[in-house]
Amino acid sequence: MSWHVVARVAANIAKKKLADKLSHRKNGSGLWRVVITVGIITAPLAMVAVVIMLGAVALVVTSPAATAGAALGIPPVVFSAYLSAETNASSVAPD
Repeated sequence: MSWHVVARVAANIAKKKLADKLSHRKNGSGLWRVVITVGIITAPLAMVAVVIMLGAVALVVTSPAATAGAALGIPPVVFSAYLSAETNASSVAPD
């Protein structure tokens, strides 16, 4: 067997392996598509959650309890809890 034949066979095997590798790379495992799809779906949901949280914070900060608590030097959350406890005290312990 001559070295020319061996070289041709080796070249054909290398070409076939390269073609297989390139076709596999084009098809891929689909993981990249899954990651992109999950990102596209979850990004708007995360933005909605952030908007809801910011809205809740805005309600607490601009509530009358926050304004009155700030005037008295009491943190808004503490003053709001105090008002809530005062309102619900009769239902918790009637005596």
